[in-house]
Amino acid sequence: RLLAADLGAAGSPRAASPGARLASLEGLATALARRRADDLEAQRMVAHELKTPLTSVRGLTQLLAGFDLSPAEARRVAAMAAAEAERLQGMVDGLLELERLAVRSFVGTAVPLDLGRLVAEHVGVLAAGRDRDVGCEAEPGLVVRGDAALLARVLDNLVGNAFKFSPPDSPVRVRVERRGDSAVIHVGDDGPGIPSAERERIFQRFVRGAGGASAPGLGLGLALVAEVVTWHGGTVVVDSVEGVGSKFRVVLPLADTGPEPEG
Repeated sequence: RLLAADLGAAGSPRAASPGARLASLEGLATALARRRADDLEAQRMVAHELKTPLTSVRGLTQLLAGFDLSPAEARRVAAMAAAEAERLQGMVDGLLELERLAVRSFVGTAVPLDLGRLVAEHVGVLAAGRDRDVGCEAEPGLVVRGDAALLARVLDNLVGNAFKFSPPDSPVRVRVERRGDSAVIHVGDDGPGIPSAERERIFQRFVRGAGGASAPGLGLGLALVAEVVTWHGGTVVVDSVEGVGSKFRVVLPLADTGPEPEG
């Protein structure tokens, strides 16, 4: 049906123009070829990234089995193997979480949440044990409908990226405020910033900006942020100045006043 609509149904003005139909067909073919190329590149990247920890685990287990290691050496090798296995598990979990989200019902699972309290508590957990300034200001009484675990994953990624890509002695700032009928989460850092050409693409799957090109992983963190926020009926954008820092803004619709919100 989509193809027929794009080319023009019989008897329509578009159907009477062979040139227009040919142009539409060529455009559709180009779009399909581009989508196929993107899918193949994504599959190649997944295979490459998953292969690295698998190769490491195999080599480390062969080392444990084939050499007479001291107890201390065996513990160190086993710990390395466990860390690589955990990294592999994280990659697989990220892929599965994105796929499950696409078919998950918002109406059936979302509940009222006190967003300010959720953010303040989770940022406190993320900041615990870190020797850096992490500020969090949360306006009270901002109730949204959503899934607390998924919104915590949004914070994990945004605050985690701020820790990762900004100087260790620089502050990370988190703020939650009301703006009209929406609640807005701001996460700001004083890192190197994001080049303008990358600011839209970083929310796509398997895309990593120049600053994270050498980091392990599949480039799913900000894609998960975008898809979780979209699932909640919201939007996420980034403002960034190279050499100055970045600020991510998550905008979520406020819920109607109703049942007592969860934490």
